[in-house]
Amino acid sequence: MKRTQRKSCELVLEWIAAVSYPHETKEDYYITRVYKALECSTYIPDQNGICGCGRDRFKHKNPEPAQDILEWDVKTCTERIDTNAYGSIDFLRIEADLLPKYLRFSYDTPVKEVSVLLREKWSLPKPYLIMSIIGGLADLIREDDDKILTTESGARLERIDQMKYISTIQEGLVDAAVSTQAWIFTSGLDNGVSKLVGEACKKKRTFKQTIPTIGIASWGCIRNADKLISVDGKGCFPARYEVTPTTRLRGLKGLDTNHTAFLFPDCGTYRNYHMSKISSFKIDLEKQLRRDIDSNLITIFIEGGLSSLVEAASRIRNKIAIVVMRGTGRAADLIGYARDMYKFYHEDINNKELRDTVLEEFYKTFPSTEDKTLSQKALEAVFKIISNDYLVTVWDRDKSEGIEIDKAVLMGLINSLSDAECVIPNSNDTSYRTTTSPQTSSSSSSSSSSSSSSSSSSDDSSSDDSSVRARPKRKPSSGKNQQYKTYKKEKSTDCDSALIPLL
Repeated sequence: MKRTQRKSCELVLEWIAAVSYPHETKEDYYITRVYKALECSTYIPDQNGICGCGRDRFKHKNPEPAQDILEWDVKTCTERIDTNAYGSIDFLRIEADLLPKYLRFSYDTPVKEVSVLLREKWSLPKPYLIMSIIGGLADLIREDDDKILTTESGARLERIDQMKYISTIQEGLVDAAVSTQAWIFTSGLDNGVSKLVGEACKKKRTFKQTIPTIGIASWGCIRNADKLISVDGKGCFPARYEVTPTTRLRGLKGLDTNHTAFLFPDCGTYRNYHMSKISSFKIDLEKQLRRDIDSNLITIFIEGGLSSLVEAASRIRNKIAIVVMRGTGRAADLIGYARDMYKFYHEDINNKELRDTVLEEFYKTFPSTEDKTLSQKALEAVFKIISNDYLVTVWDRDKSEGIEIDKAVLMGLINSLSDAECVIPNSNDTSYRTTTSPQTSSSSSSSSSSSSSSSSSSDDSSSDDSSVRARPKRKPSSGKNQQYKTYKKEKSTDCDSALIPLL
């Protein structure tokens, strides 16, 4: 009965849309009704005549300076309009085998609506893992063959070794994504790690298999964003977006041509990346997807700077596991070093020698920092990350012999799971297999009794995010295509033995 009523309501809404907006399609009506963009409505100039939103006076509807407002704020100085940037993108002069979809929307749009967009409106295949890539990888991308990369250990890697390392990272991440049917979240920009991941995913793309690679970046940092705006507000199908060398200038960035979809949270500003807002949005979206489709979350940390450390610490607070690619430079190497020191000093985070050692390495890695506030947050983030050791897995190319990146990703996911279950796809069919981490069968009774006693002590940690609580086990259905295997949790450092049930 309820299903019939819901269907009737949908038909009524479609009829209203057809009568009220005869020029719009069903998708147009849904997009403009649910998703809004932000435009600056209050011109508050600085001494150079630039508004707090980053634009000059002629880009405002009302170019007269506001008299009663002294400081620009996104909540009070912007107005909501129907989004005018959505549709698909045609990257000119690029041999594209698909037209990626995109949408501009307000940064405070409920993530539930964005989840519906990805799953239902854009019909992306259901993932078993959501893999978010953070960091930079700028030190590994050099156009000059004479330049070299100096790693944390001081080893000098020649250009050919750099390219091999890049290839190893690309292949490992893609293999992990394919084996877990993952979605990959990046910044979607035409530089750094997002570009490398996009290129790697394109190489694996076939008629039957496409890895959903979703770029999430602030609308205000996109170069030539006006090419994505539809004049009549009906969307662009497709938008003509040309990638040229000018899109890689400092300040604004072009889009990577190999991504399959783009999300552009709009903060109402121009030439501003809004790292904290975009980071919070991504984390909230991933948690919402975990609730909606019962998927697992993992973060891959590659190189990175101060903002990447702050974002990683935020993910740790939300119980999202992190795999650190040590040897890629800067922040990733710093975390690897700090974690070694943390273990050397018997995991005593308050040890003075530990803090002094990490502090010294921190200022070696980031010697000159103009933003002292961000620097202090990043330093605190390092200690937050290493003190939650069970959520952090460090992969080191020089020390992790025999352990491929895809196995390290799965191992990081397993180590992060306590009472929660991990959903792993069966290679023989498309159904779920539920698994907790492997353990001897003799400990099943003791683990069940200990879980009840530890539930009271875990109340504090679960209060921050209710979605990390243990999910109830599914009951096997009678269908032949569904196979279930349950393995118990085991805290093991042996990657291969822990992954045997999963591979």
